[in-house]
Amino acid sequence: MWFLARILPALLLVAATATAPSGAVAGAAAGPRAAEEALARYASARLLEERGRDQEALAEYERVLALAPNTPGVERRISELSARLGETQRSLEFARRALVHDSTDVRALWLEGSALFNLDRAPEALAALEAAVAADSGQVDYWRTLAHVGEQLERVDEVARAWRHAVALDEEDGESWFQLAAAEARLGRFGAAGLALIEAMAINPLRPGILFLYGWVEESQGNSKRAVELYRHHLQVHAAAR
Repeated sequence: MWFLARILPALLLVAATATAPSGAVAGAAAGPRAAEEALARYASARLLEERGRDQEALAEYERVLALAPNTPGVERRISELSARLGETQRSLEFARRALVHDSTDVRALWLEGSALFNLDRAPEALAALEAAVAADSGQVDYWRTLAHVGEQLERVDEVARAWRHAVALDEEDGESWFQLAAAEARLGRFGAAGLALIEAMAINPLRPGILFLYGWVEESQGNSKRAVELYRHHLQVHAAAR
C-alpha cells in the first residue's frame, strides 16, 4: 500500500522519539501508545475513505494530526478530502501546510492549484499547476485541471497544450478529445481540430455540440457542402432533444 509506505515513517517517528527528553521533537506525541493510536487511526481513515465515508475519514485524519503534528502525508490527505467535500478554503490551507514541509510535493501543488482555481484565483492556480505538471507530467488529472485554469484565463494555447497531454495519457476520454478539438479550432489549427474530432466522435458521437464544431471545422477548411450537412444534422438532433 503506497499510502501507508509514505505515512509510516512520519508516524513511526512519534514512537521513536517517545522516550526522548521533553521538547526534543517539537509537536511529537508522547508515548508509544500515542504512536500506535496514530497508526490505527490512519488505517481506519483509509478504510473509511475506501467505503466512501469521507466525513468520518476526515475526522480520523484530524485525530491522527493531533497525535502526530506536522505530518505532510496526513495534511495532504486532509486537503484532498476537504476538496472532495467542497471545503475549498480548508483544502488550500492543508495543501499549503504540506508544502511548507516539502515545496516540491507534487500532489500538494496540484491540490493547491485546484483550490485556488475554485476560489477564482486563476493566476495563482496557474503557477501551482505549471509546477505540478513540470514535476510529474504523467498525471492526467493535473493536465485536465491546468486546461480548465487556462480556459478561465483565456489562454487558449495553454488549454490546447494541456488537452494534448491529457489525450496522450488517456486516449479513451472522448471529452478530452472534444475539448482539444475546440481549442485547436480556436487557434485556427483546423486540420488538428478535425483529427481530434474524429477521435471524439468515435468515442461519443452524440456529445452535445460535436456536430456543430465539426461543421465549423469543415467550413473553415472550405468544405461548405459538408459543413451545411453537419449544421443541419446538429439542428435536427437539437430539436429532437427538446
